[in-house]
Amino acid sequence: MRYPHEATLAAKNRFVNHLSYIIEQLTKDGTTQRDIAEIAKVSPSVIGNIKHGNVHRVSFDIVKRVADALRLEYTITLSSRLGKASQTVTVQSGFEYMKKARLINEKSPATHIR
Repeated sequence: MRYPHEATLAAKNRFVNHLSYIIEQLTKDGTTQRDIAEIAKVSPSVIGNIKHGNVHRVSFDIVKRVADALRLEYTITLSSRLGKASQTVTVQSGFEYMKKARLINEKSPATHIR
């Protein structure tokens, strides 16, 4: 069994927190968890786990796959200096993401987030 480093876990937690908000907003706007799951090629339960912040139930790779499928802009940096690890997670704000998503959907209502 592998034990991820504390910095990796903290980065994943921050990333899931941002992604959770975006998934929640998308579902409020009419996109289903199943729609998001199909685009990301994961199960709807994975999307539900992310939406509800169940970080321990999804791997970091799956979280990145979902973010990539949603075309979310992000940067994750893990570094170590003098034996002390740190992490930086920069994720496009949910507000900016939703603003772009709404503009795209207004131009072509038939396509949600594809």
